[in-house]
Amino acid sequence: MVRGSSARRKEEEKDNMNALIKLLLGLVLIVAGICWYLLPSNLDALVTIAKGSFGAFMAFVGLIVVIVAKEERELEKEDIKD
Repeated sequence: MVRGSSARRKEEEKDNMNALIKLLLGLVLIVAGICWYLLPSNLDALVTIAKGSFGAFMAFVGLIVVIVAKEERELEKEDIKD
């Protein structure tokens, strides 16, 4: 039993280390991406991306509002039946 517990502990430590490595890698990539677009030569690209994604963002928000309204309407119908 002690041997199994030790092996399990080592496996948990390995999983924790993998999660920590993924977290650090993710943070490095986020910082690198932000720094890339903050360079003066790339600032125009950031503005272009922001302009290009605004319409898609608004459509997505609209879709969420429609889904929430539909769910609320269905809940109201269920309340009336009860």
